[in-house]
Amino acid sequence: MSQASLALISPSAPLPSPCVSITQADGALVRAASTPVTDEAGNVLYYTGSLNIGDGMGSVQYGTPYAMSSFTSWGVPGSMELKPEITAPGGSIYSVDGSIPGGKAYELMSGTSMAAPQVAGMAALAAQYIRANKLDEKTGLTVRALSQSLLMSTATPLLEEDSGFNYYPVLRQGAGLANIGAVTTADSYILMAEDATSGAADGKVKAELKDDPERTGVYSTSFTLNNLTDKESSLYPLSADLFTQDLFDLYNEGVYFLDIGTTPMCADVEWTVDGKALRSETEIGNMDFNGDGIVNGEDAQALLDYVTGIRTELHDAENADLNDDGEINAYDAYLFLQRFHSGSADPPGKRQGRGLCDHPPDQRAEGKSWTPTTRWALTWKASSTLTV
Repeated sequence: MSQASLALISPSAPLPSPCVSITQADGALVRAASTPVTDEAGNVLYYTGSLNIGDGMGSVQYGTPYAMSSFTSWGVPGSMELKPEITAPGGSIYSVDGSIPGGKAYELMSGTSMAAPQVAGMAALAAQYIRANKLDEKTGLTVRALSQSLLMSTATPLLEEDSGFNYYPVLRQGAGLANIGAVTTADSYILMAEDATSGAADGKVKAELKDDPERTGVYSTSFTLNNLTDKESSLYPLSADLFTQDLFDLYNEGVYFLDIGTTPMCADVEWTVDGKALRSETEIGNMDFNGDGIVNGEDAQALLDYVTGIRTELHDAENADLNDDGEINAYDAYLFLQRFHSGSADPPGKRQGRGLCDHPPDQRAEGKSWTPTTRWALTWKASSTLTV
């Protein structure tokens, strides 16, 4: 798709004149930063201002979210391991043109040859940071394992603008966009349980669920969250954003195909910390949508039934518009489940190797300590538990 452009030509330059072409969007930014000149009636005649052109190079981002390149690799391989594992900038990178000697020419390039150096550089910085602060000695982990844990657990999951800002598939972005700044400021690190991934001992932060031959639709994974600093351990909010590949009916014949975009999954989620179920600390006591006197995952089903017309009345309906957009829809059911299955917990301390699990007052385990090997378990049922 072509984009309108604006040409800037110096009126005092001799012919042939040099010309700089920018997009219409950038032209609007230039105009917004300029001073309008008006006539006596207040009509804008033109704009004035100064434009400083430096002898170096730079880049700037004008509020546009990162987008996954269309040519990026997809997982999973035949082994059903979770690939790719992390994302880095690799599309339209202004890089050295290797075909011209001397390293003085540049061009826009895309591909693994652009993304790989970024990841390699971040991995080197992470390793340098770990060695400089002796974090490998303090944690008992190898530099490689701790680097990979920090890089994957601090990556930023990317959202797709075209899908209404749903998450890009994990099969496309892995843990998300690597962020070396977050790596060097992290005050905790994650270790997956051995049954979560074959790469657990190598610091890989991912859950490879493989196949579900019994078709139970129930999945679980476990991990430990450990303090990395000498600070007092802090409460960490726990929440689960679950999504799956969307479906589309290409020919409107009831035959559905797997979409490349994702859709939120209203799954029934349960957090377990040191063997105790963790309940939400958010205010959901007034969201008993099916009126049975208990707030649980069945209230999300009642909310969906109301949206689809199966249910004509909704208990606590005045509290059902969770995002305050003026209407009750399926997204409110998703937000309800997100609130219901969230909470806060305290990771084991780096020095003592133990901490307190902070539950809501009615389920708080007062004075209960736990070792670094204690697992936090996340269990969820597939979206078949909620029907539309």
